[in-house]
Amino acid sequence: MAFSTQPESDPTPTSSTSNSTSDSPTRTPNLPVNLSTRTQLHSPTSLNASPHLPALFKLINKCFDISHNPPGHSYLPPSETARLRKPEQLAEEIGPKGFTFIILVQNADAMFNKSGPRNSKGMGEALRERVIATASAKPFILPQTPSSPSSPESIFKRQPGTHKYLEPYAHLPKWEILVMVVDPELQGRGIAGQLLDITVEEIKKRCAADSKGGESRNGIESEGGKGQVMLLLSTMQEVNEAYYMRRGWVCTEARRFGPGVLGSRDGFGVVEMGRCVGL
Repeated sequence: MAFSTQPESDPTPTSSTSNSTSDSPTRTPNLPVNLSTRTQLHSPTSLNASPHLPALFKLINKCFDISHNPPGHSYLPPSETARLRKPEQLAEEIGPKGFTFIILVQNADAMFNKSGPRNSKGMGEALRERVIATASAKPFILPQTPSSPSSPESIFKRQPGTHKYLEPYAHLPKWEILVMVVDPELQGRGIAGQLLDITVEEIKKRCAADSKGGESRNGIESEGGKGQVMLLLSTMQEVNEAYYMRRGWVCTEARRFGPGVLGSRDGFGVVEMGRCVGL
């Protein structure tokens, strides 16, 4: 399941090996000039070992709550474990070949001070880091059995029999974006667009690496020598469909859930979306 805010820039992504963490400074748009950010790229193993995992766990659940309960609506009831039941669940969901980006802001005390951003002079050497955004993706595996709407993650899982859209692209590799969130205090600054861009670029890198040496693994090589990858995600229709459509995604399936499902007051829709991109 993915949810996010407005787009902006195209930074250079980092890359990682299967059990490592890669750090790269990043220019995050529209943040105070006295603050700096860095991006981490995690494998499932390094994610579970990260000291930022507890904060990441809280941020994902907080954003899930807020985005699915906008003013005047109640799509899903608030819960401290709205999306993830435990911190380790995210690594379990992305599996051995998936990855997670984390964007950290330094000087977080200054950024989130209630009186507004302050100059870092006089704050001493102690700089706090805060997780402000994250995105996770994994190779897509076609589900064989339907899931019942018993939890938020099951609501957003693709269902068997809803993949006719994918049939013309059977020869292409497919990746699924599972989670994408930005701290509510920083939404509307283009961070989500940056995060989505580097996530897509990392997927493309991994698919291109599979085809090195003249191999044609998972149908990566297409006519004319230009490879493609199919990107997939599931999200709440009322909250995020328009955002992704503006960025070239199309709705491939829609499901409606009435009031009462998972405690929903208003009922809601879930859309499955796809986008085919060149490597």
